[in-house]
Amino acid sequence: MKNFIGRAKYYLIIAILFLGFIFTCAYFARVAVKTKLHEINQLAGEPNAEDPLNLIDRNENPKGFELLKEKAFLEAQIELSNSDSISMAIDLSDSTAVLQIKGVSIYTAKITNFTYSNLLNDISVPVYYKIFKEPLAIHEQFSTVAKEPIVIKIAPKDTIEAAKAEVIPDSVVNQSAVLKFFISEDILVVITNHEEEGSIFYQKLNWSYQFLKQLVEFKKVVYQPTIKLIIPNDDIVVIYRALPWKAKIAIKL
Repeated sequence: MKNFIGRAKYYLIIAILFLGFIFTCAYFARVAVKTKLHEINQLAGEPNAEDPLNLIDRNENPKGFELLKEKAFLEAQIELSNSDSISMAIDLSDSTAVLQIKGVSIYTAKITNFTYSNLLNDISVPVYYKIFKEPLAIHEQFSTVAKEPIVIKIAPKDTIEAAKAEVIPDSVVNQSAVLKFFISEDILVVITNHEEEGSIFYQKLNWSYQFLKQLVEFKKVVYQPTIKLIIPNDDIVVIYRALPWKAKIAIKL
């Protein structure tokens, strides 16, 4: 009986410590999200009652908010049209990712699914307009495919050998591609063809991992708003190789 009570106390202490750890993590995670939301909402400055943007309520006037998002998206694309570089316009309402140059569409990829952080739904209307009315610059980009693949070929000795030369397809295209674009306002855009990677469960799992990693390393817990797009693999490769390193993106949520 004493052994049973001793074990019960032992397991109870472990359970209490575990629950304490979970609640502590949840608290710091919530603080990180609130801190980031407050930080982003400060971009619009002090609230101005005379600003017509403050009169738009996304919940009570969804049509008005959609028109505002469309206006911001068009303004961002107009600015992109002044550049000689290839840029990209992501329209989540139309489920398309379009490569453009000088305002002319040169390639369109269909977005089969997408998700984005709830924080982007919670930012104020003036802040949404301020952020997305301009192109967002890519500061860093990472990918599982090569940006500029190098193909080494041995010159054939004669026409007969040239005719027999085997054409080897680009194996990189057949791989599962994942792109990560770190853009303005500390937003992360992830483009992949994995349905599971774009799922809400995966987002929460990945956020939990990043959060615990920062917590264990005694770093300040920072929340990063994320937009995840599910796009066919071949389209991902085309987009990544077409965009320059410091490309700009127009986004409509």
